[in-house]
Order: sequence, then structure tokens, then C-alpha cells
Amino acid sequence: MQSSYISVVYAHGEGIENNNNNEDERILQNSNNICKQSSLQTPSSTKTINQVLNYLDDRRLQIEESIFIRYTNHHQNETVPTTQFTYKDFRSSLEWMATVGVDKGNGERWKFYMGPENCNGDGWHIGLANVATFLSQSMSLVILNDTW
Repeated sequence: MQSSYISVVYAHGEGIENNNNNEDERILQNSNNICKQSSLQTPSSTKTINQVLNYLDDRRLQIEESIFIRYTNHHQNETVPTTQFTYKDFRSSLEWMATVGVDKGNGERWKFYMGPENCNGDGWHIGLANVATFLSQSMSLVILNDTW
């Protein structure tokens, strides 16, 4: 059975119009440079999505060994790799949800939010927090027991 991950932990509804008011922008200061960043209602950029995915790819082995595991003996903390949930399927589904998303039924799409692109270049950390939140929820519900 192929694994499927759909997450709307912190999703973005595409099609939301920005009114470009002062309330819809915030000013970030980086050293002596000031830049404007749109509100969190803007979708994640391809650059930001790729930063999150590359970070995860660089840590694939650690993720597989510590997250994509199941217990064989809960009392003695014995684990083996999960058979139903793989990094490859997770990565593919995460990229799909961040770039394409799923239809909300009204012409808009739910997407997995990978963070804003900002002047500090660290908006993708929000995406990592969202991924961590999603994985921790998934782990507690299904991955550790290798069940749906």
C-alpha cells in the first residue's frame, strides 16, 4: 500500500487577494537594510519551498532512522523501519502539497505552507516548523504503530 500524506496543518488558501494596506505588510530590518514583506497570506515561493525540501533531503538518513520507525516492543523500546511510511513518499507528497495542493471545491487550493520569502532569507524556518508539527502528529497517530 502506498503512503499518502495530506496536510493542512498550516495551509494557505490560494486566491486570497492582498489589499496592500499597511496592516497587510510588516517591515523587517536586517542590519541597516529595511525591506517589506507581504503578510503570511501569500503563498510560499519556489525558492522557499526548495530550501525546506533541500534541508530535509540533507537529513534524510536521520529522518528515516528517528521518525519513519515503528515499535516492535513498546516495553523495551525496540524499533524497526516502518513498512507503510517512507521518506520517499513523504517527500513526494510534501512537495505536491506545497506546490499544487488540493482543491477546496470553490476554485481555491489548500497548500502546505512552507514559509514566506523575506529579506533575512530565513522564512523557510516557518516551513520546517510546519513539517515538524505535521510529522509529530503523524508519528503519534500512525507511524509508530505502522497503521492507518
